[in-house]
Amino acid sequence: MAAEAAAANVSDALATVDNIAIQVEQALYKLYIAVSGNGFKTITDKISVIWTPVRNVLSSVLKQVEGLIKPLMDPQVVESIKNVLEAGRDLVNSTLDLLPDSARNLALTGQRFLNIIVDFVGAGVEHVVAIVDLLLNVGKALINEVSQLAATTIAALRKTGVQIPATNP
Repeated sequence: MAAEAAAANVSDALATVDNIAIQVEQALYKLYIAVSGNGFKTITDKISVIWTPVRNVLSSVLKQVEGLIKPLMDPQVVESIKNVLEAGRDLVNSTLDLLPDSARNLALTGQRFLNIIVDFVGAGVEHVVAIVDLLLNVGKALINEVSQLAATTIAALRKTGVQIPATNP
């Protein structure tokens, strides 16, 4: 009974995370469209005295951030992280019988924690990649750099019902 309730709670939590990720992706896409369009460029051209120094600082920060998070745009890297977590969980599972009772309780707690993390990462690989790509492209658009969403991001957005023109910005 308790296990079923816990599974239902995890399932509900995963659905909530999925829904939040979809909402974040959709909002970031709207922001990306807004800042990558001609209207934004026209506004920033009119306030170039103020905007140019801001853009230069943003550009410097973006380059540093991009270097740090670029690996998270690769679904294989995120999948590898998930595989390591799954391997850790499997290791815990396979050694439970070998542990004394006092250590087994701690290992069971660790096992439950790893199960939750693996489930969250597994449910969110596509979302993580799409959100990171959207954030980087919003940043690039803000500093007037060429930006283009990855094909995986476009596919993820379309799955959520976002209408993306054939020639996306």
